[in-house]
Amino acid sequence: MEKFRFSDVEQRLIEESSIPMAVYQFIDRRVVTIALSSGMRKIFGLGSKEDAYDLMDNDMYRDAHPDDVARIAEEAYRFATEGGRYDVVYRSKVDGQYRIFRARGEHEYKGDGVRLGVIRYMDEGPYSDNDTEFTKDINESLGEYVREQTKGYEAKYDYLTGLPNMTYFFELAAHGKKVMVENGLRPVMLYLDLTGMKLFNQKHGFSEGDKLIREVADVLKNHFSTENCGRFGGDHFAVYASLDNLEDRLNDMLKDIKAVNGGVNLPARVGIYVTDENPVEASIACDRAKMACDSIRSGYVSGFSYFTAEMLDREEKRQYVVENLDKALANDWIKVYYQPIVRAANGRVSDEEALARWADPEKGILMPGDFISVLEDARLIYKLDLHVIKKVLDKLRKQKEAGFFVIPQSVNLSKADFYSCDIVEEIRRLVDDSGLGRENITIELTESLVASDVDYVKLQVERFQKLGFKVWMDDYGSGYSSPDVLQKIHFDTIKFDMQYMKLFYSGSESRIILSELIKMAIALGIETVVEGVETDDQVEFLKEIGCTKLQGYHFCKPISLQAIFDRYSAGTQIGFENPEEAPYYATIGRVNLYDFGTSFGDDDSDDATKKYFNTMPINIVERDGKALWMVRSNQAFRNFFKNEFAAYNAGARMPYSKLVNRQNELFLNALTRCDVDGKHVFLDEAMDDGLTIHLFIRRIATNPVTGVAAYVVAVLGTSEVSDEHGLTFASVIKELSTDYIYFYYVDLDTDRYVEYGPGNAGINLLIESKGKDFFAESRKNSRYVLHPHDVDMFVKVFTKENVMRAVEESGSFNYTYRLMINDESTYVNMKVVRANTKRNAILVGVSNIDAQKKQQAEFERAQQERRIYSRVNALSGDIVVIYTVNLITDEYDQFTAKEHASIELIEKKGTDFFGKIRDEGILNIYEEDRDMFLQSFTKKNILDLIKKNGFYSINIRGVVHDDIVYVTVKAAFINEDGMEQLVVGIVDVDEQVKRELEYASNLTAARNEVNKDALTGVKSKHAFIDVEDEINRHIEEKTIKEFAVAVFDINGLKYINDTYGHKKGDEYIKKGCAEICEIFAHCPVFRVGGDEFAVIAQGKSYEEIDSLMKQIEDRNEENLKNGGVIVAAGFARFNNDKNVAAVFERADTRMYENKKYLKTRNAV
Repeated sequence: MEKFRFSDVEQRLIEESSIPMAVYQFIDRRVVTIALSSGMRKIFGLGSKEDAYDLMDNDMYRDAHPDDVARIAEEAYRFATEGGRYDVVYRSKVDGQYRIFRARGEHEYKGDGVRLGVIRYMDEGPYSDNDTEFTKDINESLGEYVREQTKGYEAKYDYLTGLPNMTYFFELAAHGKKVMVENGLRPVMLYLDLTGMKLFNQKHGFSEGDKLIREVADVLKNHFSTENCGRFGGDHFAVYASLDNLEDRLNDMLKDIKAVNGGVNLPARVGIYVTDENPVEASIACDRAKMACDSIRSGYVSGFSYFTAEMLDREEKRQYVVENLDKALANDWIKVYYQPIVRAANGRVSDEEALARWADPEKGILMPGDFISVLEDARLIYKLDLHVIKKVLDKLRKQKEAGFFVIPQSVNLSKADFYSCDIVEEIRRLVDDSGLGRENITIELTESLVASDVDYVKLQVERFQKLGFKVWMDDYGSGYSSPDVLQKIHFDTIKFDMQYMKLFYSGSESRIILSELIKMAIALGIETVVEGVETDDQVEFLKEIGCTKLQGYHFCKPISLQAIFDRYSAGTQIGFENPEEAPYYATIGRVNLYDFGTSFGDDDSDDATKKYFNTMPINIVERDGKALWMVRSNQAFRNFFKNEFAAYNAGARMPYSKLVNRQNELFLNALTRCDVDGKHVFLDEAMDDGLTIHLFIRRIATNPVTGVAAYVVAVLGTSEVSDEHGLTFASVIKELSTDYIYFYYVDLDTDRYVEYGPGNAGINLLIESKGKDFFAESRKNSRYVLHPHDVDMFVKVFTKENVMRAVEESGSFNYTYRLMINDESTYVNMKVVRANTKRNAILVGVSNIDAQKKQQAEFERAQQERRIYSRVNALSGDIVVIYTVNLITDEYDQFTAKEHASIELIEKKGTDFFGKIRDEGILNIYEEDRDMFLQSFTKKNILDLIKKNGFYSINIRGVVHDDIVYVTVKAAFINEDGMEQLVVGIVDVDEQVKRELEYASNLTAARNEVNKDALTGVKSKHAFIDVEDEINRHIEEKTIKEFAVAVFDINGLKYINDTYGHKKGDEYIKKGCAEICEIFAHCPVFRVGGDEFAVIAQGKSYEEIDSLMKQIEDRNEENLKNGGVIVAAGFARFNNDKNVAAVFERADTRMYENKKYLKTRNAV
């Protein structure tokens, strides 16, 4: 049908008319603007004539209130297709404010059967959320029109965005494609999806999620027009357009999406299907565009992708994996292989990693890359992972029966595991049922999984750890690395990605970075594993820097259980570690032999590797009652003692009988002193050539099985009789307090320094580093290690001039500030004194005074509180009467801040406060609230709630001069004259509550009508959010009545959509919804997602919830037999939860348990 045109004279008369009116024509199932009057443009503030026509043709409802869009779009569609009169009332924004308009219209017929819609508009006045007499009448009128106009309409538009829904969109797309082809254009179908919408809703709430979806829809309208777009539910959109300039338009669109919602948004992915010589239906084109969209969902960035024939091939392979997973598990096609993880300190296998391989009789060997991602996408990976754990547990039983040590087995979990079932509980159940200890199963989570939602993963990690499972982070350094994650989540072990070993021989950078990362992990108390170890050089290096465990083909490739047994039979095994010795060897292995800095050295060296690893000599020795031997050492130690202790350096046992000279006796005595008091020992040992070696010694662990003790021994330096600095550790300790954290020697002539310190992690025994520009470096580094509030003052005070002035005038410089140690603020004191040496130098010591400082602060705070809370007459505002109550005697005094006609519950002074309130004061409380008040207002309950929350509060209705008055009773503790008392206040909230009740009453009717789901007719997610907010308010105010939340999910919807198309999927959803509504006939039913529904049961339905859920269960049993709709269900009762979301989460968890069970039944 061609667009109608008025004559030039007629067109001009309409466009210049001051009467607000417009003329429209319905062509190819969409509304086209023919003429707009100047009066219409004026009342709607549409600007120029060209802008007005463009807006009405491409985004007619841009300024309409979001709650009204779907309704007026439906009425416009009915008017265009069925005829009759057009009469709607709605809200539209003009100059930033909403006004109420009424639109009335009729059809006029022109020659050749052309039918035009002539609409006249009337401005009914401003719209406001505030309650005035005028807006009250308008809102009541609006509610009446809403109720009248929404009866009996077939939904065509999405309630949230105003876009066509899926069914109507496919109709529009079919017509639009035909028109494009006739005009020589090549049609394309686009499918748009936001990445991470579920997590966005969890983090920001459904309201913010809906806002984001609306704004994304507005962007689509701006670029492609309303009638070219559709919303399929959730964050899924479709668009039909032409291929002309498509990529430019998409780039502009994605740029605009990035700016919506104030920048708080998500990446958008677009799949593109270009029509070829074999045309398909709109629904199939949309499915193929979705395949293209899904192909780029692994990246958290916006972009677009074209559909290709290869995608169909991949889809067939994907379908094969999905359809044959259960068969592969049942027929043992999936094999588990084990790769050993070797303890660096003893060379034994301390752990094994379980890896899956799919040996398919048709496809051959499928590697993890062929099926893992497919199962993750299909949310079926949990089946594979639980199968692997079952195999691992079976392997451990066989290993134990064979007499081998049982060591921990690590299994990899996927992000999808946590969304498919309660994977934590499932693993706990499997392990406990096996009779094996939970310490035998280690959970590995990839770094990408952790980075996707740190807060959620933190909760799951803590759940595992509380149950006794260890949790490792896998692939650290693979692209998402952030120390911030390690601050928030305490992993038991970090596995470093194999890229560090791949780059091992490419330069020094990877070795330096890996050394620092392992050093960081040690300081955090986290064990380390490096993957991809293949050479002896790598093994030696990793041992020296303190890597606890090693994994790679240097030791063994992944092998089967039978191959492990075969290696033992052949005597080629590595050997399992005794688990009882594991903590001992973990401690030894954690010591980083490059963790002690050098003295000043040669700063001009060009070799970064030599400069970094040019460390002082360090080794670890073990001894029993008869001999001494070396376990680990760094290259510096081996070079230093290569002549003196050749045999010792080679790891041989040195019997005490051979250690008979005085130097060795001193050394053995130092080891004994470490055993006695557990402290470190500084030893100055004179050698035969006159050289003095300054040693630091400390016992680090004792083997619980053999009794062997391990010690770290560091050569801090050497000196002759005339030492350059004249400084020994004995002199340092003499000058500084023994509770130091760090101390420094600073040369005032050069500002160079040496740092000495015991560190703050159990085996970071001593850190010595060098540097220059001591004062400048200290001020610079203060921004990273000091409490933020102390930095500016520290920078101002800690200058060389200020320090030396204090030292000269008073003998020392003292300054107190706060350090951030393990993310906690810690008070420390710095003391600076002159060094008793030949050089112009100072000693700087930093000691921990946190306990003393906080004790002093607590004392000062208590004094301040006594001053602040000396009198309750400081309270003001809406608190009209106050009682102070002696918590021991229950004596009370009344204080009235001002004259007020409020409740006078009891006399102004007396005893037995709680008894009188309950016996006498109850008479002034509204009858319906008395039981609730009596239940809540007990001395025990009030004190318990104050101790828990800091205050007590209850909202009740009182009676004053026969009128109902809304008040809040609040209570809290005060401390007066050294005695803790209870203060109870009555707060007047009458005006506020009544205003809120009146407002809520006026808008309830209108909101109820616009909160319907377009597809099913039940209440929408938007309505659920409103109900959720209301219930949360009652929970917070302690006025909530019993309720339960039931959550439902339609099983098999994805299969229906993928196999038969979205139309069949919609029918399937409606059938499932109908069954829920039939059984929960007296409860509100909400559609909260594509195939997800929720019910809130109260009153009689709450009492019968078990029976109602049993009916769902029985219906599912029938449908399993006859092929009907299967509805997974779970419910939870409110049990003093924090909010509705907590109840919903428990119900959702049970629903997923039921869903998993039903899938197994369906498979059977």
